[in-house]
Amino acid sequence: MKIPVSALKDFAKKYDLTHTLLYAYDSKTNNQHIVTYGCDAEKCIKLAEFANEIQKLLGWPESLRVESASFKKLKKQLTEAKKEINRLKNALLLLKE
Repeated sequence: MKIPVSALKDFAKKYDLTHTLLYAYDSKTNNQHIVTYGCDAEKCIKLAEFANEIQKLLGWPESLRVESASFKKLKKQLTEAKKEINRLKNALLLLKE
């Protein structure tokens, strides 16, 4: 069973939360699930890193902890955005001089 992120998004919106993490266990199949939702890229990344730490503690194999393509894309976008913010701050400082 796959738990959709949209379910966590709805939960977060209903209770005015910025981060949600769900751990679920199915005793019939012994399957564990961890689903995360963050309201912006930075929160998504932090929460996904936290979920990976939980997975390590639970003994999940490394293959299940590999960063997804969308997660890597978010991290790259966040890094680029931070660089652009710093560039603009520096340009603003030069204009003030």
